[in-house]
Formats: sequence, C-alpha cells, structure tokens
Amino acid sequence: MLFDLFREELVLCGVKPGERVGILSEDLIRRDYAVAFAAAAEDLGADAVHVNIAKRPGSFFGPGNSLRGRQAAIDALKATDLVIDLVGLLWSAEQDEITATGTRMLLVLEPPSVLARLRTSREVRARVETAVKMLEGAKELRVTSPGGTDVTYCIGNMRTIGQYGYTDEPGRWDAWSGSFVWTGGDEDGVNGRVVIDAGDLHLEVVERVGVADHVGERPADPHEPVHRQHQHQADHRNRRDRRQRRCEDYQCGAGDAVGALGSDQRHQ
Repeated sequence: MLFDLFREELVLCGVKPGERVGILSEDLIRRDYAVAFAAAAEDLGADAVHVNIAKRPGSFFGPGNSLRGRQAAIDALKATDLVIDLVGLLWSAEQDEITATGTRMLLVLEPPSVLARLRTSREVRARVETAVKMLEGAKELRVTSPGGTDVTYCIGNMRTIGQYGYTDEPGRWDAWSGSFVWTGGDEDGVNGRVVIDAGDLHLEVVERVGVADHVGERPADPHEPVHRQHQHQADHRNRRDRRQRRCEDYQCGAGDAVGALGSDQRHQ
C-alpha cells in the first residue's frame, strides 16, 4: 500500500530518472515510510539517499529538530533534488539552508490512512493557484457562517501562500497532506464577530466564553473582580503577541490568519 501511495506522490513531485531523492528520518521513527519512499524513488529511476539521524533528547518539531548542528547530514540533503522530510524541519534554519540550494522539500508526517484519504492532484493545485490569485488581487475578505460569524479582514499587506500537497519546483516546500491558501489581515484591519459553533475545529487552544465572542478584547463582566478583568486583558495580549511572533516567522508580520480550502478534501 505505501509503495503505490508514495510512488503516486513522487510522480506528482516530478521525480524522474537520474534525480536524487533524499529521505530524512530519525532513529526507527517512520522507518516503513523511509523504506517505501526509497523503493518508490528507485522504481522511477531516481537514486534514493536515506539520511537517518539519532533523535536528540528534547528535540521537537520545527526549530528544535534533531538535524541542528549535523552539517554532514545537511550537506548530504543539499546535494539532492528532493528531500522527503519525515522529521519535521518546518520553520527551521536547516530547512531554509537546504531549500536555498534549489532542493525541493516535502513534509510527510501523517498516518497512512490520512495520506490515502487526502490524496492531492494537479486539479487541486489549479484550484489553489486560482484562489491565490483571487486573494492577491483583493483588498477585503469577508467570512460568514450559518452560526452567525460575520467578520471582515482588510488584506493586501501580507503575502499570500498556497499549499497543495506536492512540490515540483526548485526550492519549493510543501506538505502532504495540506491544500489551502493562507494570508493575514492587516494590522488593526480585522473587525466583526466570530461564533464558536458545534463541530468547529480549532488549531490552537482557545477559551470558549458562552455561545459567541467578539474578535478583540474580551468584553468586561461588570460582576467580575477588577483583577480578573485585567488578567483576561493580559491573556488576550499574550495570545496576540504569540500570533504575531508566529507570523513574523513566516515573514508576514502580525494579524489573524485567514485561509480558503483548495480542494474537496474539506468534504472528506
């Protein structure tokens, strides 16, 4: 199953005879993925290079990855045409160093059932690229929902990013399985009301306060002690500052992220 699934993905990534496909893994984690990707790459006529490193205690996804300081491994990956990242280098200096050479990179961490269910395609890419053009040419984005959400984003100052689940262009990073468009609202350019409704999925822990909550500062409760009101305001500022730092890592600045799905994956 993995061989066929990964071979299909490598075809989308433009792997061809004579190319070098680097596979980055740590210890025995996702070893079955590494073996299957290597077999699929070689079946397409490419040379597979498996770079397996020891997982460092305390290492974590992104900037805290186990590849830090291992220049021999980094250089080996820089010498390939495509890197299959089974570790998680996102937002790291190591990722930037590797892709700066023109090496493309694909992050693959999801379970096989998820990867099989969320297969991407060239049609998905076309939809994402169309959505990117729409957002790049827009100045305002309004989001509504049956539950009562009605929020308007002023956009245009931050870049728009499209992700469609494969990479066939030099230096491009992508992740399987992800298909969406991302941008951010301008500073002080987000206004409206967001309703937390049944079935909504949040990408970070949030505080649910009643049925609905307005974007921005939490409204003060006149029956709540003043020191607790101040604490809520401080908590909001801390969450805002964390969002701003994450956006700056993307070189996007501050603002709430807004996106649009680029495929029928949202129905699956």
